[in-house]
Amino acid sequence: MQPEEQNTQFYDFTVDLFATVLGEPVLHGALFRSRDEDVHYVEAANRLTAGIGESLGLGPSSTLLEVGCGAGQPSLFLVKAFGCTATGVDLVEGRIHMANEFSAEAGLDDRARYVVGDATTMELEESSFDAVLFLESMLNMPEKDTILRRSHRYLRPGGRIMVSDYVKLTPESCGEEWRREVEAIGLSVHMATLDEMADLVTAAGFTLERCDDMTAQYQWSNPAMLKWAQRCSDTIDAKFGAGCSPLPTSRPRNTW
Repeated sequence: MQPEEQNTQFYDFTVDLFATVLGEPVLHGALFRSRDEDVHYVEAANRLTAGIGESLGLGPSSTLLEVGCGAGQPSLFLVKAFGCTATGVDLVEGRIHMANEFSAEAGLDDRARYVVGDATTMELEESSFDAVLFLESMLNMPEKDTILRRSHRYLRPGGRIMVSDYVKLTPESCGEEWRREVEAIGLSVHMATLDEMADLVTAAGFTLERCDDMTAQYQWSNPAMLKWAQRCSDTIDAKFGAGCSPLPTSRPRNTW
């Protein structure tokens, strides 16, 4: 099985699983203020997304491109929260169909649209976006340099890019044991270190303004997701079968 097919099967399953558990297809990490903070996972995840919107300087006149958008939850939230317009791109037609359905249900299909596309080959109008977002999608993309150069072309002068993702703690991190665990759940990843990501961004023509390690802010994200899964265990078992495997808990938690 090719890595792209492997990831497609994994995310097709997790989109459905997380929508069942959370009520929305939220696949990215969340920001909890403490281990015991009892807020809905979606609320904590939207905290992260709201901070991204602020960092990107989004507003009612802004145009946003989300690459690797999946079912579109982050960009649709940003459209609601900041009044911007958004275009989402993903490889998988089924997830794009789902994203457009969510957009239409929210009455935002005139401001949030989703299209099938490959980030390495897609042709979008140059200088047509104010912001580009990769939210926990870059780790699935081996050709990061090509994708970042293309993103630079799509941005208007003064536009901003945000990459929020899991990275390797060191070049030697994520060894064979971790890789076997990840592959066992049907996922293929291509992670870089924080420094490597910074170098890739600048090599693509961007000026690096911030490079944040958010390990501390993310430390309660996976335990909270597992807690929500436990609360919905009966529903999960009924829909997917008993013994449905959660995401691995040993993945590195550095975020860039």
